Amino acid sequence: MAFGSDVSSFMWIRAAVLLAIAPVLSRLTARAAEGSRSSFDRVRTLAAVPPVAIIGVDLNPGLCPTWYAGMQAVGALALIGVAFITRGSAPRNALPKGLRGLIVQVARTGTD
Repeated sequence: MAFGSDVSSFMWIRAAVLLAIAPVLSRLTARAAEGSRSSFDRVRTLAAVPPVAIIGVDLNPGLCPTWYAGMQAVGALALIGVAFITRGSAPRNALPKGLRGLIVQVARTGTD
């Protein structure tokens, strides 16, 4: 019992999934910092989607206790901050253009 509420299997599974993807997110972030545009795009997506899912799931009454929903909301706030930062033009422009951008650039200049 934690604060008068039983910890459900849903909560354990959710915590285990978050713990399992933490190293993946860490590696993606490190690769994005090294200049990998594909890793940067994945970090952008993974920073935007989970907060929406967290809020949507935690708003279902009775699914998880209030203290757990609050804890998840605090974690979502950090991801929302990352989502806003990565949506800016400065981080996007700091990375090299992908193959599509290179092809468009070559087509515009007419050189190889």
